[in-house]
Amino acid sequence: MEQVYKEKKDCTGCSACYSICPKGVITMMQDEKGFKYPLIDKGKCVNCRMCAKVCPIKNSHKNQIENQKVYAAKNKNLDTRLKSSSGGVFGELAKYIIQEQNGCVFGVAFDEEKKAKHIKIEDIKQIKLLQTSKYVQSDVNNTYEEVKNELLKDRYVLYSGTPCQIAGLLSALNNINKEKLITCDIVCHGVPSPKVFNDYQKVLERKYKSRIKNINFRYKNEKEPQNFLVEFEDRKKYIKKLSSDIYYKLFIKNFTLRESCFNCKFSNMNRVADITLGDFWGIKKNINNFDDNKGVSLVILNTSQGEDIFQKIQDKFEIAESNSKDCLQPNLIRPTEMPKKYNNFWMDYIEKGYKHTSKKYILLLNIERVKRKMTKIVRRKNG
Repeated sequence: MEQVYKEKKDCTGCSACYSICPKGVITMMQDEKGFKYPLIDKGKCVNCRMCAKVCPIKNSHKNQIENQKVYAAKNKNLDTRLKSSSGGVFGELAKYIIQEQNGCVFGVAFDEEKKAKHIKIEDIKQIKLLQTSKYVQSDVNNTYEEVKNELLKDRYVLYSGTPCQIAGLLSALNNINKEKLITCDIVCHGVPSPKVFNDYQKVLERKYKSRIKNINFRYKNEKEPQNFLVEFEDRKKYIKKLSSDIYYKLFIKNFTLRESCFNCKFSNMNRVADITLGDFWGIKKNINNFDDNKGVSLVILNTSQGEDIFQKIQDKFEIAESNSKDCLQPNLIRPTEMPKKYNNFWMDYIEKGYKHTSKKYILLLNIERVKRKMTKIVRRKNG
């Protein structure tokens, strides 16, 4: 088996090459960090070069954006919004495609083993499976091929994923008519390792002495709009403010991200999807009296197709028009930065495992935080 890519930083794991291979000789294999990479069986390869032709890293798939529109949006139905990561936009998009267009929707859900995988749904009751953020890289499985089959049946399809997954999908579809395909990407900080996420779950299950039943990374309650909720089979619950959770801390400090995330070509306003969704950062500063601390979505309409479908559901939301300047946040400007001790983290992880490594690096982060505070105090005194 040989690598399809040159260096790991050049592969997002989007699976476009796996999906397009006419001989089926490419396998997505998990490495020691838990990320999947394509390997090719050279003995069976016919050297058609299709894998290179569809790679979204090697090829450009940017939209011809002429009149990009930006909005802040919050669902008028408070219950819907509370069950969503931000303002409840994706759920209405999915509902419209299924109910009004008799189409299907692809997005990320947790399977029975709590692994993040892309699935297809055709029932509005299943939309809840795809709602809320999953802070772990998902497996697209064979969904690109499923999308192709649905489009060939002349059905409407909504596909949600990270920008690199959307680029991979569009590449894999090649010359297929995509008039009825609506793509939706997210403002992505980066994708954490499935292995780390799995190890983290095992620690929680041992601590609570019960199997995990449900996970919600963006659980909202009256006190705090961003909590990590884990529900167990014996009805115990783990609820912690998101910024205080160990797994989230390692993610947001970039230790558990895929190498390609630090070299991401999609971290800018030249989006690949019809619609880009995310949290609207800085909403209180840019749009007065709009944020009620229950979730506001950033909606960027990148194509006329994206604009058309958003107009169909617009009456479901309170909307405020914005612009590309006021909506900017780090991952709409540049890729996430690799931490200085990224390689050290993974060497420790591979050698000593999750429990030891997570404790070590959380301690280092806390020490750095205290040092920064002390530096500020000294500067104020000397100022």
